[in-house]
Amino acid sequence: MKKNAKAEDETMLLDEEAGELLERLTERVERAVDTIQKLRKERDDLRTRLDEVEKQIAEHGNAAEELSGLQSEIDRFQNERHEVRSRISRILDALAALDE
Repeated sequence: MKKNAKAEDETMLLDEEAGELLERLTERVERAVDTIQKLRKERDDLRTRLDEVEKQIAEHGNAAEELSGLQSEIDRFQNERHEVRSRISRILDALAALDE
């Protein structure tokens, strides 16, 4: 009987150790699952922010192109204005020569 009781005691100890190990493993798995869920949410949030930033960059790129086009137009108008002033000045000089 003593051998049988000793074997039962050893079996109970092993069962308790296995139970504790299983409990610790369960806790670690639950923490890992929580961490994975948090990381996935953070990844999704970052993807959303990235999409917004890329959209803003594209909008700024379009605005830069538009600004460049407007600057070219301003340059062209300034050149035309200079040319018109030169022509008017020559015409006035010609008219002044007629009055003399």
